[in-house]
Amino acid sequence: MKAQRSLSLRAWRLVATAAAAATVLGSGLYAGTTAIAATPDVLHNCTTGSSSGNVNTCMNIRNSGTTITDAIASATVVSSARTLLVCMTKPNGLQIGCDPTGWTQVKVGKTLSFEWSPDTTEPAGSYCAYTWRQDADGSEPLIGKACVSLPG
Repeated sequence: MKAQRSLSLRAWRLVATAAAAATVLGSGLYAGTTAIAATPDVLHNCTTGSSSGNVNTCMNIRNSGTTITDAIASATVVSSARTLLVCMTKPNGLQIGCDPTGWTQVKVGKTLSFEWSPDTTEPAGSYCAYTWRQDADGSEPLIGKACVSLPG
């Protein structure tokens, strides 16, 4: 059973990464927010936020009602490498977690992500992915926030 679950998570990661890439490529680097519901059980939202189209922040949840199977917060670099941190929050604003590698240099076409697999009932409301960029001067501006609303 563990091998099946592992394969399922790997397949889910590929779907989420492909969805993020498709949103970037299909959006023509649109600087606004694009919401897509791929299936009734997948919530998906991406934005390039304030990154001038360079970093696509996405939030993906696979759910059945308020039961969340898996959730992925991701940041995909489009045209210029960046040092990034990506994290996820629950509706009450509490941080679920961040990518375990911390601040990471992400090359063009690559994705940094944080995965959460509670496989349990969670509160309805907004689940969000946040992306911060680390600049040469040491500043760490928030450059992307993508949220999906888990129905109650």
